[in-house]
Amino acid sequence: MSKQVILNLPVKDIEKSKAFFSQMGLSIDSNLTDEHATCFVVAENVVVALLPEPHFKEASMGEMADASKANEVLISIGADSREEVDSLVGNAIKAGGLELHEPADMDTIYGRSFADLDHHKWNVFYMHGNK
Repeated sequence: MSKQVILNLPVKDIEKSKAFFSQMGLSIDSNLTDEHATCFVVAENVVVALLPEPHFKEASMGEMADASKANEVLISIGADSREEVDSLVGNAIKAGGLELHEPADMDTIYGRSFADLDHHKWNVFYMHGNK
């Protein structure tokens, strides 16, 4: 049986965050979206749920980390090509994200990283084998 993974992220401004992830090229999963969360499809059976901070705090029953000051989680997405890595990260930057470092091109992996509008950190990588 295939399981679904839902990553819940707190956001300050749900409308700006929806625009950001839409500009990245992710699509909304209307079956999981309601008044408490907007869900975007990252991959088959993987969804990121954007929750306004008050709802996230209530749902998580605890304090939130300040992602601008501390690492809370690093979300990594595998891509099918270098071009897909560059496209996803390029779209994130155009939408207001911040590139975290220069692209990394190692023997078996090519990757780039960015922070979204709420400072959540993302890696996008392509496993290409030996050059």
